[in-house]
Amino acid sequence: MELFFKVLLGTLIFLFGASIGSFASAFIFRYERHLSIVKGRSICPSCNTTLKWYDLIPVFSFLLLKRKCRYCKAPIPLEGFLMEVGFGALAAFLFFAYNMSYYFLYIFFILSVLLCIFIVDCRTMEIPYSLNIALLLLGITEGFISSDITWLERGIGLIVVSLPLLILALVIKESFGGGDIFLMASAGVLLGYKLLIFALFVGLVVGGIQGVYLLLTKKKGKKEHFAFGPALTIGIAISLFFGDNIVSWYLGLMA
Repeated sequence: MELFFKVLLGTLIFLFGASIGSFASAFIFRYERHLSIVKGRSICPSCNTTLKWYDLIPVFSFLLLKRKCRYCKAPIPLEGFLMEVGFGALAAFLFFAYNMSYYFLYIFFILSVLLCIFIVDCRTMEIPYSLNIALLLLGITEGFISSDITWLERGIGLIVVSLPLLILALVIKESFGGGDIFLMASAGVLLGYKLLIFALFVGLVVGGIQGVYLLLTKKKGKKEHFAFGPALTIGIAISLFFGDNIVSWYLGLMA
């Protein structure tokens, strides 16, 4: 009976995560095409037919339709299905990893926002302000629920990285975009200043590796810009999970 309950609960959580993945996929699709996120119903990208609700059931519609549009028979992009399955699996994993506590929702939504930022910035060289606001609100919400990170630490985190980046952006043209600056401000409220600095360090390392790779493969020239947001999101995610232990270990070495 207990096993049945866990399987049922895990399935429901998977479907919840898949629904968020479906929304994330739609958000990315619309943002890339400069379409309203809140207005208009979903359409087939091939024939522009407005889709019915039963065409949009996460995971199942893709499988039942055999990856073809119901109306024009054009292939349905695989990306949306993979995001639904991926988000669903992530939600289920976090649900059981955090012993079915509310905290799994907090982590799940943070990772969902970071993944959307990663994909959108890679493709458009832009970070939607709506995603940065979502990250900021998650940090503020957690501040009211948990006292692990004080409001002072969150307040310092708001400016300790974003303000220097803003100054650099004003002094050195196109060094950092507004989205990058806002991202680090939001992440500062989310993580507090200690973990944020570690996240920045990881982001700089990842960004450096990314830059060297792009130069060696000649995908970017020396004077060309590349999206830095993905490297920052990786740094934020790593800091979220491992930052406390690594920072404590480092401070222990300095003591």
